[in-house]
Amino acid sequence: MIGIIRDGVFHLQTALSDPYFPEDRKNKLLEMFSLAHSSLSAFCYENPTNQKILSEHFVLFLSNLNIEMAQIPLICEILKDNKSLCDTFGDLIIERIIRTIIHNKHGRKASFLDPLHALQKHKTGVQVENHIKIMNRFIPTNRSLQESELAALYAHVDPNSEEIELVFTKQKPLDEPFAYHSKLLDVFISIVFKLIFSHSY
Repeated sequence: MIGIIRDGVFHLQTALSDPYFPEDRKNKLLEMFSLAHSSLSAFCYENPTNQKILSEHFVLFLSNLNIEMAQIPLICEILKDNKSLCDTFGDLIIERIIRTIIHNKHGRKASFLDPLHALQKHKTGVQVENHIKIMNRFIPTNRSLQESELAALYAHVDPNSEEIELVFTKQKPLDEPFAYHSKLLDVFISIVFKLIFSHSY
């Protein structure tokens, strides 16, 4: 299954970008790759050994997030309740996700944020270190926001007040500004509520 994804995704990209390639065949290809990723999700469901096996292919799964083929649910399933993998791959996943959010020419989708949720929790508690990394990557506390961080936040700085304002207008075809901001807020605060109510890390 890994081989099918690794060796076939280039051909999928070529087909999707070809205006003369039949739409029904494009849909069939997307369905095939979605089934491949979904099968891997089932393979690692509540199975730490299989989660570890698939974690070796995170770079592959994170490489084409602009194409929806069930790879985001797979990434979340690999991370689910696995503190060791969240610790090991936190930096890689945070950077790849934010890079996708900023550079995806089709728009910023709320689902891109799902792996950031998965990185912050596990069965026995929460991943405070990953939460801090995510917050610092979106909202650094030691300097003004840079252009890339404003893009990730879906925001801009008002030239008159110099206040940060969230952008709720659709700028690209697949933009989901309201859903994106709602989920981003959840990413920021959900762990805080868990800590308050658990009184422990």
